[in-house]
Amino acid sequence: MNEKQIKALAKRNAAKAAKVKPSSQRAYDQTVEKTRKSFFATNPDAQFHKGINEFYPLPQNQIDIENSKGTVYLKQNPGYN
Repeated sequence: MNEKQIKALAKRNAAKAAKVKPSSQRAYDQTVEKTRKSFFATNPDAQFHKGINEFYPLPQNQIDIENSKGTVYLKQNPGYN
C-alpha cells in the first residue's frame, strides 16, 4: 500500500467510526442496580462489622513498597493489623 491508499483507508475508517451512535452501544442501565439482590439477601449469615467492613485490607507488599524508604506513607486499614 502506498501513502495515498493508507490515507484513504484511514479516512474511511474514521468516517465509519463517526457513524457509530451511542444508542447502538450498550448503555448503563440503572434498573440493573436497583433490582440486584444485596449480598445480605444472598447470604443471610453475613454480618456487617462496624470498623472492619468499611474498608478492604491493603496488600502487605504494597505497604512495604510504599514505606521502603523509611518514611511511613501507607498504613494498613483499621481492623486488619
